[in-house]
Amino acid sequence: MCSDFMVKIPQNFSGLPLGVALYAGPLECNTRLEFTGKMGVASNIYYSLCSELNKMGLKIAKLDEYLVVNPMHTEYYEKTIRQKQKLEETIKIGLSSVARTVSDYELLLHDIRKLKDVLNYYNNNDEHSLRAMFIDKVDIHTGERISMVTMAGRWPTIISDFQQMNKKDIDTNKVKEKMSVSKAEAVVLVTKNKLYINWSKMFLETAKQRYKSVKSLIISMEKTIDEYRGWLKPYITRFKMIEQGLSRENIRGDVFTSFCPSGQSVSNNNIVLWAWGKLLIEEKGVVPTKIRDNKFAFDIDPYDHPSNNYIKENFIYDKKNGLINQFKWLTKEKIDKTASNLKKELVSNGYLDPTGLYYVFLEFNINRTVMRTPGSNEIEDIEFNISACSMSQNILFVKMLELEFKKKELEIYIDEILGLKKSGIDIDELMKIEYPEIYGGEKKKKKNVTINLNNLKSKINKSEVVFNETVDKLEMVAKSLFFGFIPDKANFIKRGPYEHNFKDRITKYYQPITASRFSAVVGFLKKQMGVII
Repeated sequence: MCSDFMVKIPQNFSGLPLGVALYAGPLECNTRLEFTGKMGVASNIYYSLCSELNKMGLKIAKLDEYLVVNPMHTEYYEKTIRQKQKLEETIKIGLSSVARTVSDYELLLHDIRKLKDVLNYYNNNDEHSLRAMFIDKVDIHTGERISMVTMAGRWPTIISDFQQMNKKDIDTNKVKEKMSVSKAEAVVLVTKNKLYINWSKMFLETAKQRYKSVKSLIISMEKTIDEYRGWLKPYITRFKMIEQGLSRENIRGDVFTSFCPSGQSVSNNNIVLWAWGKLLIEEKGVVPTKIRDNKFAFDIDPYDHPSNNYIKENFIYDKKNGLINQFKWLTKEKIDKTASNLKKELVSNGYLDPTGLYYVFLEFNINRTVMRTPGSNEIEDIEFNISACSMSQNILFVKMLELEFKKKELEIYIDEILGLKKSGIDIDELMKIEYPEIYGGEKKKKKNVTINLNNLKSKINKSEVVFNETVDKLEMVAKSLFFGFIPDKANFIKRGPYEHNFKDRITKYYQPITASRFSAVVGFLKKQMGVII
């Protein structure tokens, strides 16, 4: 059978109804090849394999990679660590620059908010607010016994009187009569009013110029912050690509128990490759399928077909074994949206053939080891663990979804370092979730749902009994028609759009083609390794 991949699709058909999907391979299509030679030879075999897979018409994708370097391999170890430290330093400096710029940006936002308030006062002819600002920000600093605040002890209504004045109130006698105040207070009010009129004119020009300058700086800083983050993304990506295998728990244990001596120079590079191509079956009398407008063959959509609910519920949405468990940031909404866009993309770039219901799929777990022996001799060892299987289009689509989410996970990793997201959620959306009332999010309504588990269980059991009774009745009819002989239940009842005749058609038509592709790849590698076939 085909080896497990990250999503735990069953190795056999126990629990997977026949016809819902196809995922199986001949037992012989699992092998391990290893080659040891001079430095560079094993790498040449790897690159020649990738080239040959392309020539075979197979699509290739790298699912995973990690690197382990023994410190005794001084040159390689120091080069790797130095490169990673250099990237780390560049990222830290870049993030510090972003932090400083954001801090300055926040200060400018504070300034421009104040300036906007002032300009709105002028724009709306809000004389009351401007006079209040004059009293609080300007007049109060003229000194004790001179400011209106201190004069309020002598004339309690002087501030309210000043607020009721307008720019035409510059005559002492008229102000005295208008405000019903003493001559002395009228003189002070007129003096303050003239000072206010002059200040208002100068302050407007200053505010306009300052607003223009601050607005220009804000636009510049917004672009700078975006550019800083854009400049850092390649460095963060490269930093992530130089992933030390020792950061993984299972790899640390493997290194500890490895046969390679810790006192000698050793480096290890592990790569997981996927290769797949359309499975072509030549049968006499079968009319070739022609598809128009990139529609899928026989309207069997790899994701949206009604019978694919089994695949979604068990291999995508399942919280224990599905994609939603592997990528914690996923939601059903995100998966459905990604799936809709991914189908079009896969068809346009040739990764998925609308006319092909079945595919040959090969998985390569490649382990490359470089060892430096005493005397400065370097040898290179490469190990290929290869498996092959046949699979239906919907299973391949699950794998393509996994690849897509792997790519998005890298972008999420970058965005989290840059402070743009958390667990795949945009900061703006996160704020709406945390404080829906403040940030304009939707409040979650509590639903009172009562489930009677006993009733639900009895309904499920009853449905199962009815289904089995129906199958048994159909078998009895079939036995009378076929003189007592009836194939397996799953052969008689087709539960999905894909091939369900496992013992005959799948083993005789599908698996030989898969085996031939597997044999071609293994034969090519053996030839590259100098093995006479």
